[in-house]
Amino acid sequence: MEIEFSQLAKAIGTVFEHHGVPSAAAANLAQELTDATFAGYESHGIGRVRSYLIAIQAGVLHPDAKLTVVRETPSTALLDGGGGFGILMALQAAGHVADKARKTGLGAVALRNCGDVARLASYAERIANQGTIGIVAANDAGAGLVVAPHGGTRALLTTDPIAAGIPRRNAPPLVFDLATTQIALGAARAASRRGEPVQEDTLIDANGLPTRDPEALFTGLAALLPLGGMTFGFKGTALALLVETLAGGLSGDGFSGDFPDRNGRNAVFMLALRPEAFTDPDVFHAGLEGLLERIRQCPPRPGTAAVRLPGEGRPQARPGDRIEIPDGLWHELEGLMDKPGSCI
Repeated sequence: MEIEFSQLAKAIGTVFEHHGVPSAAAANLAQELTDATFAGYESHGIGRVRSYLIAIQAGVLHPDAKLTVVRETPSTALLDGGGGFGILMALQAAGHVADKARKTGLGAVALRNCGDVARLASYAERIANQGTIGIVAANDAGAGLVVAPHGGTRALLTTDPIAAGIPRRNAPPLVFDLATTQIALGAARAASRRGEPVQEDTLIDANGLPTRDPEALFTGLAALLPLGGMTFGFKGTALALLVETLAGGLSGDGFSGDFPDRNGRNAVFMLALRPEAFTDPDVFHAGLEGLLERIRQCPPRPGTAAVRLPGEGRPQARPGDRIEIPDGLWHELEGLMDKPGSCI
């Protein structure tokens, strides 16, 4: 069905309030998840509402948790989410790291003990909107083993996503967000729901042979391939190891495989850098815009209309905009609104 963006956000906020989430926190959660859905991040949007509510009922997600500082220097901090909503904790962490960068030239924070943070691009963009370069990385705090290392047959890594936001003077920030795998886990899940195969060179079966069956991934009979696929997957595995070190290592929340039975938890690393702390800002911005324009003007290869920048073309919601969501998902949300405190 089609629904107005603001109406959808309000409905999701109501669902969260019915399950004990404070009103301001519920509104922020609803806005982030609805924004992600509108921007095309289907797997990181409103489809996660039910899993969050189940986590609340199970006592593993605490709606009223507060972010605390474990240790801190002028440019770094270790933050603890108290087992609360990862989205809310990461939003605060993004403000924290950008503030440090404004004061000292660069800031770095690690965030531990929080729930799923969903779309990393949101935090990278917030950091970039403060005039600082933002880099955000996350792992599943020791769990989420769905990716085989290059050359291997067993899932030993999570998708280890990384995002970046680069500030621009007369345009929105350049923002991109990618898993260190050939396809995102959410894309495989969406294909499984539709009963469709995934693309070639994205999955291997338990014997290390190529497969296009996404259902096998969710029954433990397949693994995602790292970015670069069967031939060049060492690149994706290298990036994954970097993410594991920054997010799982520096936060102390665990490397992939340390806590395989954990569920719905992320460890996060954020870095913010103020360009003028390193170079002439005029030179920086002129050089960046020159490069971006040269990329846009690059002759497209056959079958491609134009060369686009990473992350370019993602829609941004405006007042009155409407969004199409599956009827089943809307009916599920309606049911959750009608039955406060229950999501089973």
